[in-house]
Amino acid sequence: MNPREKLLAAVTAGLLVAGALWLAVRWGVVARWEALNQKIARERARIVKLQTALKDARGAEQRWKDLKPLSNNPHRAEQRFRQDLSEMLEQHGLRDDFTVRTLPRRRLRSDFTEIRLAVQARGTLQQLVNFLCDFYRRGYVARIDQINVTADDVLARSGSSATWRSRTGRRAAPGAVQTQTLTIPTIGPEGPQLAISFSASALVLPLIGGIESQPHPDPLAPPPQERGRLPRTPEEYSAIWQKNFFRPYQEPPRVATTQPATAPLRVVDTSTPAPPPPPPRPRKSVVAVSARSGRLEVGVRDLDRREQPLEWYGINDPIDDGTLVLVNHGGIVVAVEENHGGRREYVYYFYKLGSSFEERQRLDPGQHPEIQAQLEQVLES
Repeated sequence: MNPREKLLAAVTAGLLVAGALWLAVRWGVVARWEALNQKIARERARIVKLQTALKDARGAEQRWKDLKPLSNNPHRAEQRFRQDLSEMLEQHGLRDDFTVRTLPRRRLRSDFTEIRLAVQARGTLQQLVNFLCDFYRRGYVARIDQINVTADDVLARSGSSATWRSRTGRRAAPGAVQTQTLTIPTIGPEGPQLAISFSASALVLPLIGGIESQPHPDPLAPPPQERGRLPRTPEEYSAIWQKNFFRPYQEPPRVATTQPATAPLRVVDTSTPAPPPPPPRPRKSVVAVSARSGRLEVGVRDLDRREQPLEWYGINDPIDDGTLVLVNHGGIVVAVEENHGGRREYVYYFYKLGSSFEERQRLDPGQHPEIQAQLEQVLES
């Protein structure tokens, strides 16, 4: 072997030895170090996940402990629930012949027990609203499942109920003819008496994971001053009975006008015929707004046929003498095409929630800035 071949052999052997050493270091040190770093990263992510789960579990445990059932015993909880409902009905004036009937209990998932009561009572809308606000400010777990409210047909249509009585109040002699007068009591500002029926339910909580909810220390105590489970303050719900839709419609008082004995003669220009009077406005009222299936709608009641269901209108539907273009929590805006000096242009009218079609107002940006801004946004979109 010449010196050049010896040098190449030595270099090749050195490269092979260096490669073997690098593979050994790579497999024995670097790969294990990278695997260890990956494991550390996975464990850190697992720690964060477990800490988040632990925080959620502690929050759920605290919320579970904060629930205050009437009792952990279904029979005792049913007795307390019945007693509490009866006292609330009497407290809010719904005491006239009310009945509280026990319904069969229901066993729900995870060993929850639902106790149910059926209630029938009579009272005004204001008394009912105050009762519901008081109910949902209770500290224990309960709800109203369904509620039906109806007004007497005679009260709803004529605003009074008729009762017959003798004029003298004495028993008539045989063969005598009694004269009777019709006494028609009027309805006060609180509206007519309503027939109210609803079903209420309360939960009896089971033992879950060794955590037992503590019964309410005094479930029949007066509700606290805070809202409880009400989404708004109790004072805001007064708008429901202040705009009592069960109250019969009353014609506004007419102001008598006197005409002078000798009225001056008026000269009528017969060259141009007078424009025809506008058609009579429909006797309807805007009573509700709703968002059903993602579509804003307004409910309209026919004041001449109150027993009929509400008429529902959506955006771009014809309503009154125009087209519905805006619905919000305070009312609706209708675009009416009118003739102004031979030009046809749209005029926007605002129908306040609870008002009739005859009480609509021309939309004024000064009086209704929020509604005007919403209308401009709708028209620009």
